[in-house]
Amino acid sequence: MWGPLQVQRSYTDLGNKITANSPWCFHVTSPGSNVDAPHIYHRNPLGVASSIGQFQKFTGAQGSEDADLIPNHPLYLKSVLFEFEFAGFVDDTHITIHVVQSKGIAKPDYYLESNNTADNLLPKSLANFTNLAGFTQERIDPKAFKVLASRRLYMNSRPMNPTTADVTSTILGAIVNDNYPTVPATTRAVKRCRIYVPINRQLKVLDNGSYGEEQGSTNHYVTYPSVSDRGIFSYANMDPKSQIWCIISTSDKTALDAAFTGDAVECTIHRTCTWRDPHD
Repeated sequence: MWGPLQVQRSYTDLGNKITANSPWCFHVTSPGSNVDAPHIYHRNPLGVASSIGQFQKFTGAQGSEDADLIPNHPLYLKSVLFEFEFAGFVDDTHITIHVVQSKGIAKPDYYLESNNTADNLLPKSLANFTNLAGFTQERIDPKAFKVLASRRLYMNSRPMNPTTADVTSTILGAIVNDNYPTVPATTRAVKRCRIYVPINRQLKVLDNGSYGEEQGSTNHYVTYPSVSDRGIFSYANMDPKSQIWCIISTSDKTALDAAFTGDAVECTIHRTCTWRDPHD
């Protein structure tokens, strides 16, 4: 039934910062690409989860023949590999990455706009995952989520902690104030890690739409009310218990002057999906 193994790479290139109050999350069990690639969500200043972009396929000089591959339904998802790069001049900053799976929810109509159940599911519940990194009392509730994988990184790459006046003087090209409360940097300004997530199962969707399993094709343009992710592998078309999500947080609470000083963490992600789908 299943065709040959297919592998496709994609990436994110976002300018948004990850802070203690603005974590990120994205749907792992979605091999979609192009218009139906999973979105990356962050907690915006209003406290609401909103999309800041989505995974893009490698093309051009960085691409290869895998850019033409399209994951169709039905689909056997073998694995997803994530490679993370965190960059920033930050002091005493902890970074956490958690890959989680929900342990269950009571109602079947998960994502209706009129149903508050969706507020307790990712990505809408992202506001509940602030301040996860560092020495805090916050944690991922083991009764609600199973943690499949996690990584913890530490960055102390900023050799000094300038005041607002110092920053202003530097921007205006003036001589930097010598009265900096200097703190030596103990790590590089770039940290990398990877997480391999074995899936090894067929993805079950709630609604095939007009695309039957015997056709081996996928509606990549189907949309769902108030949901950014689209396509048949959208989280809105899957049972929450079968979904796997990635949550990224940092302990950095400094964001107001980040545009001037770089005092916040940026993240670039490379994603490699491996799957099989029907072929003649």
